[in-house]
Amino acid sequence: MLSIKTISKGIVSVGTWSATKLLVTGIILPVYSRLLGIEGYGQYAYYVALLLLASQPANCGMRQTLTKYLAERAEDHAWRRDMARFAGSVNAVAAGLVGIVVACLLLSSLPLGFKSLLLTAVVVGLLWSEQLLQYAGGILYGLHREEHATLPASLGIVFGGAFGVGLAAAGFGVLGALSGTLIAGIVVAVVTMRL
Repeated sequence: MLSIKTISKGIVSVGTWSATKLLVTGIILPVYSRLLGIEGYGQYAYYVALLLLASQPANCGMRQTLTKYLAERAEDHAWRRDMARFAGSVNAVAAGLVGIVVACLLLSSLPLGFKSLLLTAVVVGLLWSEQLLQYAGGILYGLHREEHATLPASLGIVFGGAFGVGLAAAGFGVLGALSGTLIAGIVVAVVTMRL
């Protein structure tokens, strides 16, 4: 049975993360539109939309599965370990396949060159780092430790936005905006996996 304190802590954690994401997005999108220009901002929006579409099949519902089944049998350590391994395997295979599809799509539509390869690697890296974060978050939510998932994610949103704006302002354009998010995403994924 969950206590009121546990439920309240979860609500505050998730609410803080959602508010942070909304606030930072509301601040950086107009900044990106000014820094990147019409064409660059259109490209940025395309990559973000592609990531949003690709993240669901890459996850295969494993975050929700982990949260549900780990919460149902919280005291069964062997079950939790087996469930985490199973979900991790499914998520890794799905993310790998979707990452290959995204890479092929991008490489077929971009001009050949080092910049295109780098941009593709950054987009696929964003997809994969998000999947690591989703996996770790599913485990932490299932264990009723939402604050351990949402605090790093909130800080990652802030730092990712700051890094992205800094790199875009330094002349790296769309690649810089996405790279800033990737740097923060990798750090947050590693921290969350550790927790």
